[in-house]
Amino acid sequence: MKTKQVGRAATFFTCAAIAPLLLALEVGAAPNQFTSTAKGFEWRSGQEWIRFDKGRWSAGAEGGGSISWYMFLWHDRYVYETLPGGVVQSGPTLTADGALEMSGQFSARENSAPMKYSYRIQPQADGVHVRCELQKSGPLVLTDGIWMHITGDKKTLHGTERVWLEPGCFGTLAANLNGVGNRFHFELRPGRAVSLGGASFHEGSSENVQNFLYRYKLVHGDFQPGEKIVLEYIIQFGELPAMFPGQIKPMARPLQLGRVTANALQLPVYEKLELTVEAAATFENPFDPEQVRLDAQFTAPSGKKFDVPGFFMVEHTRRVEPGLEHLAPQGNGVWKVRFAPSETGRYAWKLTLQDRSGKISSDAGAFEAMPARTAGFVRRSSADPHYLAFDNGQGFFPIGHNLPIFHAMGQTGDEAMGKFAAAKENYNRWWMSSEGFGLEWMEHLGWYRQDAAFRLDAMLDLAREKKLYYMLCLDTHQDFREKGWLRNPFNLKNGGPCATPADWFTHAAAKDLYKKRLRYIVARWGYSPNILCWEFGNEIEGWDKSPDAIKLPWTKEMAVVLHGLDPFRHLVTTSFWSNTGPEDYWRLDELDLVQTHLYTGNDAGVAEQVRECCERQHERFAKPHIFGEFGIRAGAGTAEKDPQGWAIHNGLWAGLFSGAAGGPMPWWHESYLDKLDLYFHFTALANFAAGLPLGSARWEQTRISPLEYADKKHPA
Repeated sequence: MKTKQVGRAATFFTCAAIAPLLLALEVGAAPNQFTSTAKGFEWRSGQEWIRFDKGRWSAGAEGGGSISWYMFLWHDRYVYETLPGGVVQSGPTLTADGALEMSGQFSARENSAPMKYSYRIQPQADGVHVRCELQKSGPLVLTDGIWMHITGDKKTLHGTERVWLEPGCFGTLAANLNGVGNRFHFELRPGRAVSLGGASFHEGSSENVQNFLYRYKLVHGDFQPGEKIVLEYIIQFGELPAMFPGQIKPMARPLQLGRVTANALQLPVYEKLELTVEAAATFENPFDPEQVRLDAQFTAPSGKKFDVPGFFMVEHTRRVEPGLEHLAPQGNGVWKVRFAPSETGRYAWKLTLQDRSGKISSDAGAFEAMPARTAGFVRRSSADPHYLAFDNGQGFFPIGHNLPIFHAMGQTGDEAMGKFAAAKENYNRWWMSSEGFGLEWMEHLGWYRQDAAFRLDAMLDLAREKKLYYMLCLDTHQDFREKGWLRNPFNLKNGGPCATPADWFTHAAAKDLYKKRLRYIVARWGYSPNILCWEFGNEIEGWDKSPDAIKLPWTKEMAVVLHGLDPFRHLVTTSFWSNTGPEDYWRLDELDLVQTHLYTGNDAGVAEQVRECCERQHERFAKPHIFGEFGIRAGAGTAEKDPQGWAIHNGLWAGLFSGAAGGPMPWWHESYLDKLDLYFHFTALANFAAGLPLGSARWEQTRISPLEYADKKHPA
């Protein structure tokens, strides 16, 4: 099994551009002071307190709960260091003006150069102000910036206390949470919280939901020795709102379909029609179609009918600036229907709304589909079953590399996809994982992350603009093994139905939840021609202790369900880390694409191994064959082994000339391909392939005899 680094692009805050991370703590007009106690230096205001003990912080309320936090980093090959585990060189001491000062070094294992730090902590009228300066003492590679661990005290907290990563992520202390925010609130007693955050936006996430452990990223990426990084923040207690922005309210009203607003009454074929539907019903969870569901039926000019599920969503505003994308929820949710016409002429739609009380319908309206401006959806080519083509018959040869995790900080999705398009790449593979576009990483199963969903909306809008196509991977093995399984909401220990990852494939409740998620995915994104295909699982062997005897029938069952839900007939696939994978899966009629994931472990013989995989799949299956992942190393070190990207070059061209339906997709975006600016390899292939009728003509492999030296005694 390979290991992967899915890193984040480097951004950081220098003394010239300080990013104030505000950990806020409400005080009166006259600031209280720190006093020395047996537990460290302590600040108090009434029943609320903060302690600082040699780099380890805690805050709490008498009769309520408490949290603690400290700074940490990974360096080089993920060596873990903490600030409290280091050496204090001076302090902590109280100065004449009431401030605390302390300096020292992070711990430094494996003979690494330690990180130097200095604290100045000053109580003021608006809170306790903290200034921390960081500086490397020598060469040190930060693997993933500098973070803060935040832990809820299980002796004083129950897990039902609320957490809010402002503005848009919220849940209880024991819930999964992952997002970007400018303030982290932890409820200590009903309605009262200690807040971590402020004007600047940072990534925050649950790390271990069973132990109330969270992470908050302070410095993004790496910086140079001698460069001073300054963090400034405030600590504050305050009130939590009764309802968070974007929080969805249960509804108990009689069924009613109200006004329907269309984004357009005329639009080209294959473009998005979006209906906003005013609806009333009775439900607790609007994402559960057993409680409430909206459906649409579209009748095409030819008389063909398309059944399209509707969906519930929370609108967001989105702002993108260099190194940062952040969202703010707007309202408490709205019903939508999305559809893409496939023929010109007048379409009519009919809406149906139902809850547990019954069903109502409405003949809501019509729109006109105009001639297409784009080529349509991606299909298996009718000219050659080993290639891909659009609805209009134009061939499609995907060329791209893997950037599976969307980043809201550092190199944002917008910036990264802009680089893809500028290099003439037309293809990416997004993961719906816990760290990416995954929907189900919420407090309760069956509820869907609306910030992640809105980001995927934005990436599909960008794909339409940039002419990019995505393999949308619905799950990945990292979430079903080891630490991923410990925080997976399907895990029985987290309130889910599954005692083991294998139960995910067999437990009736887990399968039912999965089918409901498929319905939501099709409803929200099925309209898009820029989804090349759905991928069930990234390297599905990785589901811990889950044999093919249960995975194969599950794959067939869910493929049948997905095809039945999807009126737009997107292609369906899955993938394996065992190169070309078990052939029984590719023999399923319900899987449209054959995949290979190949890490050669061979710097010189890449082309030969690519060709062997292509020939194997080409001979056995009359289906398009995609290299979903490719590289010379499954672990780190590719940049050092191949700084010029010759393996990328050889793999891409070998795939083209060996019958692959697209260029093999390299791994290691952040630490290799983008870092060394190796995009030109994709540009070269795209320029050459643009003149080939791949997918629009029939191709056959030319067989030649091995080259032999002529006998010098018998010259030609």
